[in-house]
Amino acid sequence: MCDITDGFKLCTCTDQEQQELGDLCWVLQRRKASIVPKCDVVGSIVFPEYSKQEEDMITLVLQNLNQRNCFDFRYRPLESDVLTIIIQEDAYRFRFLDKCWHFDESTGFEAWREQMVFKKKGIIQNK
Repeated sequence: MCDITDGFKLCTCTDQEQQELGDLCWVLQRRKASIVPKCDVVGSIVFPEYSKQEEDMITLVLQNLNQRNCFDFRYRPLESDVLTIIIQEDAYRFRFLDKCWHFDESTGFEAWREQMVFKKKGIIQNK
């Protein structure tokens, strides 16, 4: 991942730009209450384990998201918005709850996930 110790910018981009930089991107989703979840998932839960480097990155992302607008467009998060940051094949999900961003450790068993719809996407750049 690019060095985010001094901050980062979540930049919108064209599909072509995202294909070229597909290993470092983000997706923003918003909950659509009119979608009725099916709630028919069955299985077992395996919670991921994160390395110290991943935990430090998650902490830095949360600090930036909660202290300033990291997006390159006017955006005011709404309750339950979800930001997914994709680094190579790993996805880190952040959810806006109670007026701030939190690392989201929910699983596919959460019915609200079926209500999420695409809002924006882009690439991550150094601040």
